[in-house]
Amino acid sequence: MAIKIMLDAGHYGKTYNKGAVAGYYESETVWKIHTYLKPALEAYGFEVGVTRKNQDENPTPEQRGRMAKGYDLFLSLHTNALDDETLDRPYMICFLDVAGELAVKSKAAGHKLGAAIEKVIGTKQPYQIWQREYPGDRDKNGKQDDEYYGVLFGSRAVGAVGVLVEHTFHTNERSALWLMDDGNLKKLAQAEADAIAEYYGVAAPSEPVQPAPAELAPYLVTITTTQLNVRKGAGTAYPITGTVGKDEVYTIVAEEQVGAIVWGKLKSGAGWIGLTGYTQKLSLPAAPEKPPEVIPAKFEPYAVKITTGALNIRKDAGTVNPIVGVAKEGEIYTITDEKPVGSTVWGKLDTGGWIGLTGYTEKLPAPPAADAGCNPKFEPYNVKITAGALNVRKGAGTANPISGVVKQDEIHTIIAEEKIGSVVWGKLKSGLGWIGLTGYTLKLGVPPAPAPAPLSPPVMAKGSSTVIKK
Repeated sequence: MAIKIMLDAGHYGKTYNKGAVAGYYESETVWKIHTYLKPALEAYGFEVGVTRKNQDENPTPEQRGRMAKGYDLFLSLHTNALDDETLDRPYMICFLDVAGELAVKSKAAGHKLGAAIEKVIGTKQPYQIWQREYPGDRDKNGKQDDEYYGVLFGSRAVGAVGVLVEHTFHTNERSALWLMDDGNLKKLAQAEADAIAEYYGVAAPSEPVQPAPAELAPYLVTITTTQLNVRKGAGTAYPITGTVGKDEVYTIVAEEQVGAIVWGKLKSGAGWIGLTGYTQKLSLPAAPEKPPEVIPAKFEPYAVKITTGALNIRKDAGTVNPIVGVAKEGEIYTITDEKPVGSTVWGKLDTGGWIGLTGYTEKLPAPPAADAGCNPKFEPYNVKITAGALNVRKGAGTANPISGVVKQDEIHTIIAEEKIGSVVWGKLKSGLGWIGLTGYTLKLGVPPAPAPAPLSPPVMAKGSSTVIKK
């Protein structure tokens, strides 16, 4: 008679229990694991049942546990959560010792599964066997000896060995990213099936010899977009290693589909490019090609304006990192690097720290190039500062870094002008930089006076979001 195993995808729906990475949900992940685990177990000859026919079914935990009646083993699949983001280990929650032989079998199966899961995920901490007692008399037998978790209470009540499998912590960013890869989940399911087979002493199924998959015949493509990123692997999650340009021709030696996009591997070894919508396949046979001239992508800093009321500045990209400051609506910052974390692109501030860009900021147009020098026909003039404090910047426009501050009622000589948007900027004779003139100064009708000595740049606390007017 076949050994019977009941699988329980621990939560219903598609969006239950968010993880540390945007787009991660426990319910969706454990549903996928159980769909991969079922055929892997059946390949060993196990008879496998499931507690949910679809993701929308939601029996109570105890009802799901009792569905294991007549089965040898009940597995409830989960990922864990805790405020401590450094935790990264599997927990195998097993029957209380008072269950006798069922508890012995529960822990034996838990050890096999825990070791296999720890190895395949590569968790930072080793697996643990855990037990938890219900603080009351759940079965009304006059004793406090019941399982805390409803699924284990139910499976123990019908005599099926039960293990609640917490694969690792989805509140750990590394683990959540690992679990979001379907290829990893398939490896995980196979490792669990192998561990269960070893626990029951079932030999590995014999596999029919399969013909080797046909190798992809290399072919040529021409680039149809102005510029196309070359990435280290197939998919936009991989870092950019260079770019290719329009009308250039390359040989594709491998393909991989990621979402709706087919990616192609370049024969040169430079990386992968997105084929769908960006290239045209040529009918010519693939010929030897010279390696593409891959120009490393250079990040060009740009300015952004904060569009939300208040935006946390964090030590590094991602919400798992500590907050070091706050940026406020309307403030303008210079971004010197980008990093995608889940569905959010994070930007590194030139003043230190990172902010989430997606949905919280507006990218500003690049300022015109600075003049090489003063217009010889420009007549210098004096201005009086009317604002309480006015930032001096290295160039005309708020996208340029602050180089100092001038104060109310000070008089300065302007030797050049440049209009940025609706604001006219003036270059200081002192050489300290540029100030916004429109609305912050009063032009004086007297000959220029000697410019005061340059002021020292302001000292700002690391992570500070304080911004003085322009």
